[in-house]
Amino acid sequence: PGSLGMSLMAGLSEDLDGSFAMENNNGTTIKISFIHDLAIKQPHIPASSLITNNQA
Repeated sequence: PGSLGMSLMAGLSEDLDGSFAMENNNGTTIKISFIHDLAIKQPHIPASSLITNNQA
């Protein structure tokens, strides 16, 4: 990336374990991708805590 903005986007993407790509085919396309890892992001919730008092 040549500009400061492009360098910042590429650097931040890399810092967050993402990827940065730019294409220029009759218009510019910028793609920033991150892996969504549910195993890391969501805490374990025991099944017993999902049971409500509104059971029939």
